[in-house]
Amino acid sequence: MQTYEHDVKGWVQDNPSGRALAEALRNAGAFPPPLLHQVEILPDYRIQLGTVVRVIDTTGAQLDTLAWVIGSKVSGNSGRITQTLTLRGTATNGAPADAGLTPEPPTRPGAPSPP
Repeated sequence: MQTYEHDVKGWVQDNPSGRALAEALRNAGAFPPPLLHQVEILPDYRIQLGTVVRVIDTTGAQLDTLAWVIGSKVSGNSGRITQTLTLRGTATNGAPADAGLTPEPPTRPGAPSPP
């Protein structure tokens, strides 16, 4: 369970704005956007905290998504400069889709089967 608290005095001026903010907070807590750690890129001085980048991975996870930069680290070693990003997706992936999956059998003999 998560709790969000915010003093809105002087910030939210009308009911529609307050409702939109509350719904955005609820949705963010229900299905949080994905977090990507240690994404190594060629150094780019234009990328700063808050920059929106597109992540395209044609192998492995098969990603094609937008993400905010929430962390950036530049380092050098033997004349090689690297930049490592921490990214948070701009949108949620939605509810997990378990339809069509078959549970694995128990690994312990005599263990109860999953429902």
